Amino acid sequence: MQPENEHLKELQTLIARHAASGDMRTPLPGLILSAYTFPTQPELYLAEPAFALMAQGAKDVMLGDEVYRYEGGQYLIYSVDLPLSSSVAWASNEEPLLGLGLRLNPDRIAALLLEAGMRPRSRGRQRGIAVSQANSDLLDPVIRLLRLLDRPQDIPVLAHAIEREILWRLVNGEQGTLVQQIGYADGHT
Repeated sequence: MQPENEHLKELQTLIARHAASGDMRTPLPGLILSAYTFPTQPELYLAEPAFALMAQGAKDVMLGDEVYRYEGGQYLIYSVDLPLSSSVAWASNEEPLLGLGLRLNPDRIAALLLEAGMRPRSRGRQRGIAVSQANSDLLDPVIRLLRLLDRPQDIPVLAHAIEREILWRLVNGEQGTLVQQIGYADGHT
């Protein structure tokens, strides 16, 4: 079994153990877990910059007429506040949708970029939303972050460091330009 598959299995187990039906906030700041056993109708909302990872199932996010589908093993990045509509596209009792969302803090990204001495990358005109395949380098710290839900006494000490590693993986990943834009957006970087 490939490392990504092993990571996805553990991610599915952790989310299933800690998520109630629907979307649920956790004791980890900015982290929401999702579990659905049925498809849903589109729901409108204003999305803030976020990282959303699907462990199982599929979700459609609509920006105007464009549909971004992400499913097990894929993640979605929102780099700016966007008016979106989303729906659970695929879920069942046997294989529920299992996912998570992590708010991306511009100040933390900016600090990371400054510390690393990174300059803004330009890739021309981009939408503020994109879907990519998650790799083991990204899945590993996400799993460690979720494991903290089983050890709440470790959250105050370890959560920030693990979130920082997730941000680093995102900044250096396929959608790094979008994530960097979040840190550079306020102009203080």
